[in-house]
Amino acid sequence: MAGSTAITPFLAIFRMLEQKNKLENIKLLYANKTSKDKIPENGLSILLEERMQFILTKEDRSEYKKAYLDLDFLRHKIQNKQQYFCVCGPAEMTKHIGQNLKTMAVEERFIILDDQ
Repeated sequence: MAGSTAITPFLAIFRMLEQKNKLENIKLLYANKTSKDKIPENGLSILLEERMQFILTKEDRSEYKKAYLDLDFLRHKIQNKQQYFCVCGPAEMTKHIGQNLKTMAVEERFIILDDQ
């Protein structure tokens, strides 16, 4: 899960995993306030295909999901709690997602938080 420009560290990781043919289990939720805040998506779309979802929190656009990465949203999106959850974004977002994952009974060892 990435918010705003905090997607940047993931890009290098995704490219490395692609070279090793290990992208198949990677999923991405990429959240921004508006469509103007996000980076160009064509590279991500090619790398992750249908395993990614662009989310806007303050703008309605037909091609993006309007939502917050809150507890209800995460409960709907996450079925497997025995996997790693890497979260990088603004401090407040990262903190809340970490708390929500713990509320969902995700083991702390599976939660990696990096606030920017």
